[in-house]
Amino acid sequence: ISLVDKLIVVTISPKKQIARLAAKTPLDRGQILKRMSAQMTQNQKIRLADFIIDNSASIKQTRKQVEKIRRILWKN
Repeated sequence: ISLVDKLIVVTISPKKQIARLAAKTPLDRGQILKRMSAQMTQNQKIRLADFIIDNSASIKQTRKQVEKIRRILWKN
């Protein structure tokens, strides 16, 4: 039995991911890298995904991707 109907993975380059986390949290680079290494890699997540959202550009572009996926899912 599946826990979810569809899996959506949000991707970003590791460099941008580190920069965003450093700006939002009190974690230093070493702590961020340690947490990232404890998680499944983005490539592993992508292989499991039904949909992928690239979060490396503007919020406007990310919202467009989310809206497209929403339209697809709500058709079913």
